[in-house]
Amino acid sequence: MTNTKDFGEYIGGAKKELWKGRGLAICDLDEMNAEERKKYVKKDNIWVKPDYKKMIADGMDIVVVWAVKKIRDAIPSNPYFSSSFSPETHSRYINGYINFVSDIRDMAMELKTRNDLLRIKDGFLYGNGYIDNEKSSSYRKYPSEKCYGNMTNKLFQALSMDEYKISVYQMEVRRKQFGMDVKEKLPTGYSILQYDGKKMKFESMIPGTWYVIRNNCYVMAENLPTREDAVKKAQELGTVKKRNTKKQFIPNQLQNIIRSGLTDVRAGRNISGQDFIDTFHIRGGEFGNWMSELDAQSSMNMAYEAFFDFADALGIKLSDASFGGHLSIAFGARGSGNMIAHYEPAREVINITKLRGAGSLGHELFHALDDICGKKLGLNGMMSRSENCSAAMKEVIDCMCYKPASLDEISREKERNVSAARESFIRKIHVFLPDKDLSDSQRTKRDSLIELSLQPYSDLDHHTAPSFLNDLYILRKDVFGHIIKKNDRKIILYAWISYQTSLSFTGENLKVHTEYYQSSMAMDKYSKKEPFGYWGSVTEMFARAGSCFLVDEIAKKGGVNDYLTGHSESAMVQVVDVKGKTIMIKAYPEGEERIRINSAIRKLIEYLKDEGILEQR
Repeated sequence: MTNTKDFGEYIGGAKKELWKGRGLAICDLDEMNAEERKKYVKKDNIWVKPDYKKMIADGMDIVVVWAVKKIRDAIPSNPYFSSSFSPETHSRYINGYINFVSDIRDMAMELKTRNDLLRIKDGFLYGNGYIDNEKSSSYRKYPSEKCYGNMTNKLFQALSMDEYKISVYQMEVRRKQFGMDVKEKLPTGYSILQYDGKKMKFESMIPGTWYVIRNNCYVMAENLPTREDAVKKAQELGTVKKRNTKKQFIPNQLQNIIRSGLTDVRAGRNISGQDFIDTFHIRGGEFGNWMSELDAQSSMNMAYEAFFDFADALGIKLSDASFGGHLSIAFGARGSGNMIAHYEPAREVINITKLRGAGSLGHELFHALDDICGKKLGLNGMMSRSENCSAAMKEVIDCMCYKPASLDEISREKERNVSAARESFIRKIHVFLPDKDLSDSQRTKRDSLIELSLQPYSDLDHHTAPSFLNDLYILRKDVFGHIIKKNDRKIILYAWISYQTSLSFTGENLKVHTEYYQSSMAMDKYSKKEPFGYWGSVTEMFARAGSCFLVDEIAKKGGVNDYLTGHSESAMVQVVDVKGKTIMIKAYPEGEERIRINSAIRKLIEYLKDEGILEQR
């Protein structure tokens, strides 16, 4: 009897069950919870991106295809939403968005000719009541309530077609090489021309040959015999890669998955889905259709051991490894693209791909801990994303992002503060006593008073200026014939006090960004991961730090579990900086920073136990 059938509660929402080619409809909302509606109700699911090249190949006018693309691109990606919406209003706006996008989709996909484009404004916009005729005038158009806040100006313009706009679209199609085969497409900024020997005289060029131009002025290659040769040369020139071209970071698949030095929890037997339910209270599990029986069973066995080691490292009951029966697990059933593992807050499920995902379970378990424990604390989601998170979570975030400054860092910070305050003070004096209005003797006196002002002064009074500042005020009167205004005297006094205060800076409580934080931000710069800010987000930093915490806790017991934490220290990339220097970026905590972060994570786990979210083992 096989152990690798889906088990426990039905998870739902898996990719194999989503809307194929028809697009999302209102009837699909019935099976979704609030998180899934937020995640899935978007333009790309309602109007699946058309195959524009196929439309052109099937004989559709390329300008019409471009117009369809422009219309689709102009639709807001997500439904209009306001924080003042009640749940009922929000639900109504979601339904309205689906109807609105579906109507535009159905209309746009029926367009065939340029004359059809000219009928969109009157036939669709006004004919279907998307414009409020009572409020609108000839100068300004107001969308009706039927648009549910989704009729942006960009979309209105895309739907308001006329002869001029069609001619603009013709030029855009040529300039952007829309619909052109990739083999024929020229890189941005490049063009090719055939030299006729008449309009321009080039001694080195042979009439009838082709040449490549960049930015309409630089001849990059010449005397190419055919157009195909010119296209190929332009593509070669335009695709020379920069040293720091961003690449998607994907951890290498672990060649050997080791678990050693830890309790033998299987005693050689194969694990079943019921074992997950009985031991860890896992809510449910599922397997991808493509997984072989051997792969599925191997994943089950390693995941079972990893959940045991996770609970042991946190010092919690085995049943709390699922955070109170909330968590589900999937093996290769819900992944997409290059994702090797991911956590879905909407369904509270972790997906691990075949064996590429081995090593990332600990990372995803900390995402689950962040999310499910946050919900139990009433934070409506991730603890790391909430402004109202506990002091324990704030300490973790603080340790990940900041550290006490070293003596050298304090010295550099003081030097920066003193220099900035000095320059600010001197600049203000020069505004009130500019060189052009002073005689040589007055300029000398001013500069000597400035030098005197810059000496350390201990008796600061925020209301009374010392004598040398009063002498500057008197000099100002001698030059311009009137006393300096009270507010201007305050500006000079406060600039001087700021300078004197900077001299006494000790940096006692000064904190600077950790190497972990700086490396995470640098990883965003050098690696391709959407959305931008992924590596430097507190949520991702917490999951990576949590995985490293597991490595260290398991190591204290003399153990290793690669399936759980094998990718913990793989988030690194070697790059060349702007000065040509090769540097290694490591987007995970190390050294003293890691010790401080581990201590803060341990305090967070203890806090969750005190709150009854987790239970001591």
